[in-house]
Amino acid sequence: MRIRQALVSDALDMAKVQVNSWKTTYKGIVPSSYLNQMTFERRRPKWEELIRKSPVFVAENQSDEMIGFANGGNERTGLRNRNRRKKTYRGKFGKPVNIGDNVWIGGRAVINPGVTIVKMR
Repeated sequence: MRIRQALVSDALDMAKVQVNSWKTTYKGIVPSSYLNQMTFERRRPKWEELIRKSPVFVAENQSDEMIGFANGGNERTGLRNRNRRKKTYRGKFGKPVNIGDNVWIGGRAVINPGVTIVKMR
C-alpha cells in the first residue's frame, strides 16, 4: 500500500470510494433516502474543494487503485498548543463502533468518541 497527498484529479476516485463505502457500510443504519441521493457527481466537487484547501491523503494498492483516503483540518476543541497548529483527522459514524479481539491499532492512533474497545465472545 502507498500513501500520498491527494491531487485535485483524484476527486472522482475519492467520491467513488466514499459513496460506495457509505452505501455498503451504512445500509440499514442511515436512511436509504440519504444514501440514495449520494452520487459520484455530487461528491466530486466537494472533494475538489477540500483537496485545494486542507490536507488530504489517499491510500493506493499495488495496482495504483485508490482504496481509501483521509482528510484533516485545524484542531477544533480550542485546546491546541499556542506555539503550533495541530491537525485533526476526522470521520463520521452513524452508530457507535465496537472494536473487538484480534484487531491491530497502529501507534499514534486516536480512538474517537463513540468508539469502544470491547472483548468479543
